[in-house]
Amino acid sequence: MSATPPALLGTRAAWVWDFRDPQGIIRAASHLRLRELFVSVPAEPAPDLPVLRQLALLAARRGITLAALGSATEWVLDHAAARRWRDRVLASRLFPRVHLDVEPHVEHDWPGGITWPDRRLVRGYLTLLDQFPSNRLEVDVPFWWETVPGLTRPSLADEVLARSRVTVMAYRTDPDAIIAVARDVLNRADALHTRLRPRYVRVGVSAAPVPGCPDCGFTAPDVLERALDDVV
Repeated sequence: MSATPPALLGTRAAWVWDFRDPQGIIRAASHLRLRELFVSVPAEPAPDLPVLRQLALLAARRGITLAALGSATEWVLDHAAARRWRDRVLASRLFPRVHLDVEPHVEHDWPGGITWPDRRLVRGYLTLLDQFPSNRLEVDVPFWWETVPGLTRPSLADEVLARSRVTVMAYRTDPDAIIAVARDVLNRADALHTRLRPRYVRVGVSAAPVPGCPDCGFTAPDVLERALDDVV
């Protein structure tokens, strides 16, 4: 195992893509022993603040932290839009942290015929991360980003690890396979980890089927829970 802890103990988290049922969300989060929720907050239209406030209140009663989840791929090139979203979610005072799930490789219509991993997109992505306070930021990283060259570091995974906390998307269903695909990012975090600048990595899995990859996403909650217990 890497000497770098895969997130702090007691910090199991989950992505929440629909926050319209606060009570149901917190009930499920409590059952799964979650300590943080990455709550998707759309760039447009403006989110339903009363519902978010109710979710934040219920979460606080259970000791659960909320992070604003942003996933607009266009932010890679439109940093002004990212800053507007950042300012809005932080001004709400509902979210102590920000979580980004921005995946430039899934967008196939970049302007000017740019294709991933063109250095302009890598540079734009890293500039996007720099728009957020590093002590409040966590970023989703595909496990294979060690194959994407960085700008000043060996890989894009290293670049992100140097800027923020990371959730490595280790989308497998077998516990050994989950750790195996996360291993590279864990090792890279270990290389950067110091007492004064610790690097924390969560290992993320998909709680839903992944199209085209039968071994990448869980289909039954009880199987998911057993796998998480084995990994953690």
